[in-house]
Amino acid sequence: VTFWDRWGSYHHAIFSEQINIFSHTAQSALTALQHASLPAIAVINHALTQQAMTRSNDDIMVVSSYAFVGLIVLIWFAKPPFMSNKPKR
Repeated sequence: VTFWDRWGSYHHAIFSEQINIFSHTAQSALTALQHASLPAIAVINHALTQQAMTRSNDDIMVVSSYAFVGLIVLIWFAKPPFMSNKPKR
């Protein structure tokens, strides 16, 4: 959970840096939400949090897939336990 939360906070910070007074897309979204009588910043913050946590989950899946492939390689080269030095009859 800590990995997920920390990477979620990281992605949230990256995404929120894109919302500023110079961003035409952000300004048009804020204007549209204000005309709809919605708390614009809260709605955008909620959407950013959802996307950041989704991106964080993607990061966890990528790390897990690398670990899984590494374990497959490790098992592939491992000496099988059923091999013995006993002569066959």
